[in-house]
Amino acid sequence: MACRDLEKGKSAKEEILSRLCTENSSNPSSVHSVEMKPDQLVCEELDLESPKSIRQFAGRIISREKSVSILINNAGASLSGKSYDGVGIEKHIKVNHLGHFLLTKLLKPCLRTSDGEFCRIIILSSLSHWFARLDPKSAYLSGIGSAYAISKLLNVMHAREICKRWSTDGIVAVSVHPGLVRTSIFRSSKLRHFLVYYLVRWLSRTCREGAQTTIFCALVENLIPGAYYSECQPRSCNSQALNDEVCDHVWKTSEALIKKWESLEEK
Repeated sequence: MACRDLEKGKSAKEEILSRLCTENSSNPSSVHSVEMKPDQLVCEELDLESPKSIRQFAGRIISREKSVSILINNAGASLSGKSYDGVGIEKHIKVNHLGHFLLTKLLKPCLRTSDGEFCRIIILSSLSHWFARLDPKSAYLSGIGSAYAISKLLNVMHAREICKRWSTDGIVAVSVHPGLVRTSIFRSSKLRHFLVYYLVRWLSRTCREGAQTTIFCALVENLIPGAYYSECQPRSCNSQALNDEVCDHVWKTSEALIKKWESLEEK
C-alpha cells in the first residue's frame, strides 16, 4: 500500500485490519471472510510528485518482491485551476499521469504472476475524461478541457498503450471509472465551498462502493485488455483514446517529459 503520508497510511492499515477482524468475528462462517496478518499489509512511502521518491519506492519493491501480479494506480489530484512547474509540466498531468507512467515502467521487471496468468495493471480514470481533447502535437500533453479531465484521458490512453506494447510480456491493463467517491481528492479544490461540498457528499459513493469496479477488474477471469470499465462493465470511452497514433504520441511524450521532470528535481 503506497502512501504519500506514512502516518496516514499506518492509520489506514490499522483501520483495515480492525474492520476485517470485526467482520470475521460477526460472521465467521461467511464465504467472504478474509484472514489477514499485520505483516501481510505493508505500507511504503511514495510521493508521485517526486521522481526520486518513485524510483526509491520501485527499487524497494523490486528488491523485496519476486513478482507483482496486480498493480492498481489509484492516486489522483484535483486542484483549483492549472499549476505549472519550472519546466512547464502541469501538476495534474504530473501526479495523475506521469507519476503512474514512471512507476509502472520501473516496476515492469517484476510485473508477472507465479501461475502463468497475465499480470494486471488497473489505472483509475474518471468519467471526466469524456470532456477532454488532447492536442496530438503537444509537447506537454495539453489540450482542451480542464487539466484534471486531460489527465484522466491520458490514463485511458496509458492503459491501452500498455496492452499494445507489453502484451507479449504477459501484462494486461485497463482503466476504471470508480464513480464520484467520498475521498480527499478534492482537498485542494474549490469544492470546499460549503454547499457544493455537501451536495457532492449526498450524491457520492462510499469508498467501499467506489472500489467495486477496481476489485472486479482485479479478479474477473475474462478481463478485456485496454478496456475502460465502469459499474463493473466495459464501457465506451472518448474516441480519441482509440486513436493509435495519439496513444503512441502520449507514450513517447511522457518519456520525454519525465526526463525534463527529473532534471528539474536534480537542480
